[in-house]
Amino acid sequence: MNRTPQNDDLRAAWFGRVSPDWKLGRAKNAFRVVSQKVGTRSSEYDLLSLTLKGIIPRDLDSGKGKFPESFDTYQEVKNGDIVFCLFDIDETPRTVGLSAVDGMITGAYTVVRCTKLAEPRYVTYFYLSIDQRKGLRPFYTGLRKVVRTETFLNAAFPLPDLATQHQIADFLDRETARIDLLIKKKQRLVALLGEKRQSGIVSAVTLGLNSAVDRQDNGVSWVPKIPKNWELKKIKYLGKPIIGLTYSPDDLVSEGEGTPVLRANNIQAGKLQPKNLVYVASDVPRKLRLRQGDILICSRNGSRNLIGKNAVVTSEFTGMTFGAFNTVLRSKYSDFLYWVLQSPVFDHQAGSFLTSTINQLTISTLSNLVVPFAPPDEQEAICRYLLEREKIFNASAKTLRTSIDCLKEYRSALITAAVTGQINVQTYAKSGTPDRRLDAIQEEMGA
Repeated sequence: MNRTPQNDDLRAAWFGRVSPDWKLGRAKNAFRVVSQKVGTRSSEYDLLSLTLKGIIPRDLDSGKGKFPESFDTYQEVKNGDIVFCLFDIDETPRTVGLSAVDGMITGAYTVVRCTKLAEPRYVTYFYLSIDQRKGLRPFYTGLRKVVRTETFLNAAFPLPDLATQHQIADFLDRETARIDLLIKKKQRLVALLGEKRQSGIVSAVTLGLNSAVDRQDNGVSWVPKIPKNWELKKIKYLGKPIIGLTYSPDDLVSEGEGTPVLRANNIQAGKLQPKNLVYVASDVPRKLRLRQGDILICSRNGSRNLIGKNAVVTSEFTGMTFGAFNTVLRSKYSDFLYWVLQSPVFDHQAGSFLTSTINQLTISTLSNLVVPFAPPDEQEAICRYLLEREKIFNASAKTLRTSIDCLKEYRSALITAAVTGQINVQTYAKSGTPDRRLDAIQEEMGA
């Protein structure tokens, strides 16, 4: 293909290489900013949010999220408008969304409306491809990584003819929907695996492994029957709960000078993860240093569903300490109690530690939680059984999650290739390449 000055300009554009047959314009040729405040008419509009799923209506009556005292400064959004978040870009999960409904959105966002030269879906897909790699970095200013409106509108923008834009948008609507459906199915399989894992744990720690044994009624709603040779015991008779370390920012030291502190965000899916550790001075009391076999429990959090999540301390984490929003359960029965605490033991007794002002699992409440308790030999058998099941579950879930990641990467690459003209969407679709690519991902992952 012959090179032309226009081709060189296109290759030098901030967004990278695009088809040399396309025209290069500026963003302001494709869309213009519209900013119409709703003022005192806010009650006439539906409230919208920019999310990973695009622009969606919010439920004002749900009680979820924060709302301002007044919506007068919010701005109008029309069906077909595109909404950009042009600040805090690296921290924002999604910075662009196409609205399919009328409504209002915070005035902090930038609302644009396409000109006759641009197809809104194509524009959205183009900036989505940029967003996926945080490609607006060349235009950031200030600590909040703001892209100024004037800079944004004057940035180069690829402008294939309108018919080509429609073809690209139709192609991506169709292909991304197929990919999203596959991702959704795999995510559902992961969820089903989790449900199966949970039901297996509940069965093992409440009914035991032998379905033929006699069972006894005990009057406890969440575990109505347990084997006759089992007991229901309060945790305070099985171990010692210890509240975590209270510290302020002034107590923190550099990594080489102190003791690592585990916090609630270090408990992930029943395991401890050494991520984003902070450190405090090394003179931590002995009882507050973690020991192998301790169970670390999230005991206070703004989110109710995080309270009670827990993990066993392995050798990697011994000697570390833990924050005040966590509690450690130190017990010689920790292997069995870990699995009990992975069951709905907290959820079914939640009323004893939830209040209208704070969600907290106190030492007293934890000590008085009732749990099923099996004889030592049965505890060992149950732990072995659940560990084997866990290996199978983890392997299956890992395969599915890896497959999901591959599909997301393919989706991202496909969008970028289409909106920059690296593929001819008409011939690409007819060639069967998308089908072969999806089949290859499925076959490679065995999922």
